[in-house]
Amino acid sequence: MEIDPRLASIWPSIAGHGDCSLWTDMNRARSYLKRKSISSEAKPQESSIKAFLQYSALPLTLGTALLYLLGWIYGTSYLSAWGLPIGLFPLTKDQSLITGFFHVLLLLANSMSLIAKITVLLLVVMIATMISCYKPVYTWLTHRVPLASKSLKGRIVVTSTHDSIMEKTAFLAGGVSWIIVGGLLAALLCSWADKEGKQRAARERTAIVSGQTRRVSLPERAVVYLKDDNRAFAIYSGHVIDNSATHAALYTGRSGMLILPMSQVVRIEVRDRY
Repeated sequence: MEIDPRLASIWPSIAGHGDCSLWTDMNRARSYLKRKSISSEAKPQESSIKAFLQYSALPLTLGTALLYLLGWIYGTSYLSAWGLPIGLFPLTKDQSLITGFFHVLLLLANSMSLIAKITVLLLVVMIATMISCYKPVYTWLTHRVPLASKSLKGRIVVTSTHDSIMEKTAFLAGGVSWIIVGGLLAALLCSWADKEGKQRAARERTAIVSGQTRRVSLPERAVVYLKDDNRAFAIYSGHVIDNSATHAALYTGRSGMLILPMSQVVRIEVRDRY
């Protein structure tokens, strides 16, 4: 009968003692084998979907917050360019998120040429990396290393302490770099959203004043009837720039911007464009 190698260390004591010592040594052997069997059991792996959700929670939260911020900046810039008070025409969370998401897609669509160039560059880097792994190419590249690297070869000693310091430093530097890059990217996107909102208002105002309404997508043109104290109606005609639960902003072109209370609006007629 072959002896388990794990019992070899305690076998002499088993063979050379009495019944009591033999029983004690056998109990030790059983406890040792039990610990080894428990430690050798594979730990259940976590679900890939669960792990993905855990690590994607923070990016999704930050991305949603960024979309909300972009939509809010775009909407407030648009209203301020028209001279409308933001307090009378507040933006809801849904409007801000949808607006931010739509304009990010618009920015990506307008930047397709740049994205294509970056994709081609990454593809070239991947191909160059694969080619450099070929032994003749690697040998050719090795022979063209500067002479300074040969003089330093064998004189530099790297220990585990150096590796640990470099890894921690690289981790901290990477975190700081991501914060800086993310902050700069968010600032650029916010500046772009502010510029887009003001430019949209400027295009609409120019088109309304000049009468060239076919070249620009304009807000709906409507006729608004308001109650008068004399039991008559005050009629206003213009483009509805924005409206809320309490007020409506109407741009007439000649008289400028009119802010009308929705509580006194009796009827609104929207003219057919066709």
